[in-house]
Amino acid sequence: MKKENVTKVPETLEECFTALSQLLNEGEVDRLMMSKEDDLVMYHHGLGRFIRNEWGLWSDGPLNDHFKSLGFIHPDDMSSTIIEAYRAHLRKESFDINAKIEFYKKYWEKVDNEQICSD
Repeated sequence: MKKENVTKVPETLEECFTALSQLLNEGEVDRLMMSKEDDLVMYHHGLGRFIRNEWGLWSDGPLNDHFKSLGFIHPDDMSSTIIEAYRAHLRKESFDINAKIEFYKKYWEKVDNEQICSD
């Protein structure tokens, strides 16, 4: 990551793109852009953790509020969506955020149902 810090915590997905472009160096941007979709999980503990911790996804900050208003529940889902959407942005590809919201909604419903059944 670049040594310069992002001074303003992003409040929307689009602002995340600007912040990531300021935060990541050219090599990191290139690696992320060239990553296969299935390989994006490798960013979970590095860049993803930074996004969750430094951008307030574990608290009721503006970015967390924004993602919750879209239908997201868990900070892990929010940070992975930011990374996936940024990759699509870099590649000038479309990104279907509604499909992601629906995917995670179904995932958490299944987890909740499994917990109820095991109790």
